[in-house]
Formats: sequence, C-alpha cells, structure tokens
Amino acid sequence: PDYLDKKYWSANQGVEPGSHQDIWQFNPWRAPGKAPVWDACGMAGGSPVEMYGAAAYNATVNAKQGDLGSDVLKPRPSGTVWKRGGIGVTRWQMTARH
Repeated sequence: PDYLDKKYWSANQGVEPGSHQDIWQFNPWRAPGKAPVWDACGMAGGSPVEMYGAAAYNATVNAKQGDLGSDVLKPRPSGTVWKRGGIGVTRWQMTARH
C-alpha cells in the first residue's frame, strides 16, 4: 500500500508503517484518498470494532461501537444540498492529545 511520508505524520509517529501498531494507516489524514468511507454520517468509534489506542465508542442508548450514523441519527435538515463531485470545506481536529 501507499503511505504518507512519515515526515508528514501527525500522530503515532514511532511505529513501523503498516504494522499492527500503525492504527492510523487507513485514516484520511494518513492515507489521502485511501481511507474507507463507512457511512456519509460517520461510524460510532470510527471502526466496526474497537481498536488499540483509538477507535473506541462507549455504548449509549443512542449508539454502540460500529453503528452507522445514517442508521441511528435522526434527520436534522439543514437546508444544505451536497452535489456529487462538488467541493466541500471540511476540517479534522485532534484535541486532548495524550
């Protein structure tokens, strides 16, 4: 597989690319264009199963690990219309990095 050059990694920098400890290898910020899209509305925990060091979701009355947002979230119309092939402004943020 193709990997983002390690000099650009923002997390988990001390592991071998592609190893079991490389838990971020399929996330968008590590493998641009290679990350799987599970659901347009997200996935609880970011993975079907809990992963070491990340991708964990504490079950609630609303969802459990791996639930798809489009299945468990109630519609909240915003008026926004997304056009296939269009450009959307997005961001990713890491907080509490410890």
